[in-house]
Amino acid sequence: MRKTGIVFSILSAIVFMAISPASALDKGGIILYGGPVIAPIVGGDASDGDDAPGYDDLFNTGAGPGMDGMLAVSRYLRVGGGFSVLVFTGDDLDDGDVSKWWVAPMMLGVQFFPLKWERGSLRPYLRLDMGMAYLSGVKVDGPEKNDDARLFTTSTEFAGDVGIGLEWLFKSNWGVFLDIRYMMVNHPMEGGGIPITDPDPVAFLPISLGVSYTY
Repeated sequence: MRKTGIVFSILSAIVFMAISPASALDKGGIILYGGPVIAPIVGGDASDGDDAPGYDDLFNTGAGPGMDGMLAVSRYLRVGGGFSVLVFTGDDLDDGDVSKWWVAPMMLGVQFFPLKWERGSLRPYLRLDMGMAYLSGVKVDGPEKNDDARLFTTSTEFAGDVGIGLEWLFKSNWGVFLDIRYMMVNHPMEGGGIPITDPDPVAFLPISLGVSYTY
């Protein structure tokens, strides 16, 4: 009975922290984050064959702009969403050149801040997001420039990520942040012309560095 009471007390404290009213400084505040995103591909094979290339064999590291908007619902919790537009340049293969690949995740999620809110100090946070990602079509140009040799077709796939971040809020409304996530996107759709069977989901590691502004 005593152990049950201890567990209940701990859970109650966690819930209270998450829903407790925000301080006067950040109650109902809207925080905008923006900056460049670099996204290495860190996992997934484009097909299930023994010699099938990984996505990182087909494409180089992607980059592009990103932006998030979050609403402070408590001093420990923010909710909101954002998007990024990542462009991956295609690599050169023995049998052709891979075209560029556009990946645009659109996510909704939460940020959890385990430490007390305070301007002029470094503040770590955890985040979790879910949403969809637009994946552009990709073609492979062989020696004869065969436009029908398509690796992927355009599709919109499920995406999710988990990550950590650091935020420094100045005495003014401005701040800076660093954000690193592990993102999984469901596999792109086969385009036809190149045999693909049972492709893996794609794993990215988006790294964001930019500025924030609090309203």
